[in-house]
Amino acid sequence: MTKKRFELKKKDATFLERQKMYIDYHVNLKKNWKNFKDLIDIELVSIDNNSFTVQVNDTDTKWHSLFARELCK
Repeated sequence: MTKKRFELKKKDATFLERQKMYIDYHVNLKKNWKNFKDLIDIELVSIDNNSFTVQVNDTDTKWHSLFARELCK
Protein backbone atom coordinates (compact mmCIF):
# COMPACT_ATOMS: atom_id res chain seq x y z
CA MET A 1 0.00 0.00 0.00
CA THR A 2 1.19 3.50 -0.80
CA LYS A 3 0.59 6.87 0.83
CA LYS A 4 -0.95 9.77 -1.09
CA ARG A 5 -0.98 13.34 0.19
CA PHE A 6 -3.68 15.82 -0.81
CA GLU A 7 -2.97 19.51 -0.18
CA LEU A 8 -5.07 22.63 -0.51
CA LYS A 9 -3.98 24.63 -3.55
CA LYS A 10 -4.13 28.00 -1.82
CA LYS A 11 -1.22 28.22 0.61
CA ASP A 12 -3.08 30.54 2.99
CA ALA A 13 -6.22 28.35 3.10
CA THR A 14 -6.87 25.96 5.98
CA PHE A 15 -9.36 23.25 6.81
CA LEU A 16 -11.95 24.09 9.43
CA GLU A 17 -12.47 21.56 12.23
CA ARG A 18 -15.82 20.63 10.69
CA GLN A 19 -14.14 19.97 7.33
CA LYS A 20 -11.55 17.75 9.01
CA MET A 21 -14.32 15.70 10.61
CA TYR A 22 -16.09 15.45 7.26
CA ILE A 23 -12.93 14.24 5.52
CA ASP A 24 -12.25 11.69 8.26
CA TYR A 25 -15.81 10.37 8.13
CA HIS A 26 -16.06 10.11 4.35
CA VAL A 27 -12.60 8.70 3.68
CA ASN A 28 -13.18 5.91 6.19
CA LEU A 29 -16.69 5.12 4.92
CA LYS A 30 -15.87 2.29 2.48
CA LYS A 31 -19.17 2.44 0.59
CA ASN A 32 -18.22 5.90 -0.75
CA TRP A 33 -15.39 4.42 -2.80
CA LYS A 34 -16.78 1.08 -3.99
CA ASN A 35 -17.42 2.42 -7.53
CA PHE A 36 -13.91 3.80 -8.00
CA LYS A 37 -12.39 1.33 -10.45
CA ASP A 38 -8.72 1.94 -9.64
CA LEU A 39 -9.13 2.33 -5.88
CA ILE A 40 -9.11 -0.96 -4.00
CA ASP A 41 -8.78 0.28 -0.42
CA ILE A 42 -8.28 3.64 1.34
CA GLU A 43 -7.57 4.68 4.92
CA LEU A 44 -6.96 8.12 6.43
CA VAL A 45 -3.49 8.31 7.98
CA SER A 46 -3.30 11.94 9.10
CA ILE A 47 -4.85 15.36 8.63
CA ASP A 48 -3.53 18.81 9.44
CA ASN A 49 -4.63 22.36 8.68
CA ASN A 50 -3.95 22.30 4.94
CA SER A 51 -3.42 18.70 3.87
CA PHE A 52 -4.32 15.12 4.59
CA THR A 53 -2.63 11.82 3.88
CA VAL A 54 -4.31 8.56 2.96
CA GLN A 55 -2.91 5.08 2.63
CA VAL A 56 -4.24 3.37 -0.47
CA ASN A 57 -4.16 0.16 -2.36
CA ASP A 58 -4.78 1.19 -5.97
CA THR A 59 -4.02 0.11 -9.52
CA ASP A 60 -3.84 3.57 -11.13
CA THR A 61 -4.12 7.27 -10.22
CA LYS A 62 -7.25 8.04 -12.27
CA TRP A 63 -9.35 8.10 -9.08
CA HIS A 64 -7.58 11.23 -7.71
CA SER A 65 -9.69 13.89 -9.47
CA LEU A 66 -12.98 12.08 -8.84
CA PHE A 67 -11.98 11.61 -5.20
CA ALA A 68 -11.26 15.34 -4.81
CA ARG A 69 -14.58 16.29 -6.44
CA GLU A 70 -16.49 13.91 -4.16
CA LEU A 71 -14.92 15.42 -1.04
CA CYS A 72 -15.72 18.96 -2.24
CA LYS A 73 -19.46 18.26 -2.38
